[in-house]
Amino acid sequence: MDVSTTAGYEHPESTGAESGFQGCYSDPTTMQQFYYTSSLVSPNLCAEACSLKGYTLSGVSQGNKCICGESMPKNVVPDSICNVACAGVSDKTCGSAITVAVYKVAPQMSYLQSVNKLWNSSTGDLGYLGCYTEGYNNQLTLPAYGYYTSLMNTETCIKLAQAQGFKYAGTENAGSCYAANEINWKNGGAVKRLDSDCNSKCLGNPNQFCGGGGKLMLYDVPRSHLVYSTPDGVAGYVGCFAPGTMVSAPDYNTNSGGMSGTLCRATCSQLGFPWTALTGNNCFCSKSKTYGAVQPIEACSWKCSGNVTEFCGGGTPISVYASSGVKPASSDPLVRITGGITSAPSAVNTLPVSSMAPSQPVTQTIPLADQAESSVSHWKRVEPHKLD
Repeated sequence: MDVSTTAGYEHPESTGAESGFQGCYSDPTTMQQFYYTSSLVSPNLCAEACSLKGYTLSGVSQGNKCICGESMPKNVVPDSICNVACAGVSDKTCGSAITVAVYKVAPQMSYLQSVNKLWNSSTGDLGYLGCYTEGYNNQLTLPAYGYYTSLMNTETCIKLAQAQGFKYAGTENAGSCYAANEINWKNGGAVKRLDSDCNSKCLGNPNQFCGGGGKLMLYDVPRSHLVYSTPDGVAGYVGCFAPGTMVSAPDYNTNSGGMSGTLCRATCSQLGFPWTALTGNNCFCSKSKTYGAVQPIEACSWKCSGNVTEFCGGGTPISVYASSGVKPASSDPLVRITGGITSAPSAVNTLPVSSMAPSQPVTQTIPLADQAESSVSHWKRVEPHKLD
């Protein structure tokens, strides 16, 4: 699956007057306010990239270079000199080593819209939009959310984005996931490349690719039709989350060697707490949603010792359940223990959290200030307004 096909760029490619072609020029630096090089360049792709970055002129040069700007070059040369094949779209020409083929952006965009070939007109599997580079100077294409896990795969990233209401998701460098509602076109790179450049196998599924070093596999979340969901048949299970203050400062907590989701829910319900969280044999009750950020559902893989059909967290991540309205059974050991309590205890129960952690998957929500450092620090820093 190649982006030039899935995103609709390979055919038809506009040419001549219909695309706003302005001619071949020998002074490309005259118009150069921004440029990038890529494994996938064409007049249409370049025009669209320049449009998304706010420029009115685009130019292709050296076969793999796109130039954006506002000033028309001066030195006109015969069109035949702009004769180097475009990178990744070999049946089109992209200037030459010393010349630039210049286009007005607006006619190109009108053409692409008329033939339904804009960057997001069509998608591949799971809403796939293509392989894109990240930005220069540590700018992210999807800057609103970042997460790393050794469980990462395509579906996990998309579901994490969906659970938080983001429109776009992207996997990068095998284990990272990013998301946002808007793509950072101007500062975040977002330069299209061949799919083969996103060649890092997902840590959680080696049969999938999860971007590459400084390269993002971009997805349209609503068009993926994936939804963050819990396993069928587990009553009240809301999802897997970071602990938050629900664990560090719980309204009530206790533990039992035979802990289960049902038992913890019944205990919290009897005490008047609508929210329940579990990790191992530890049960936490809360009057509000004080748990942290959503985690992959697979990160809460521990089966409860008291009921192996239910889930009891995964070490650091906690399994969150809704407990309101649960009818406690009189045979439940914790219900018998707390049977005389009709409201929350006046002092927080601070029983120690027992440790039963086997080897754990590594998960990390990346602070926004550190996201770029975490994911693209292996890049070389390039001069302003230049993407390699």
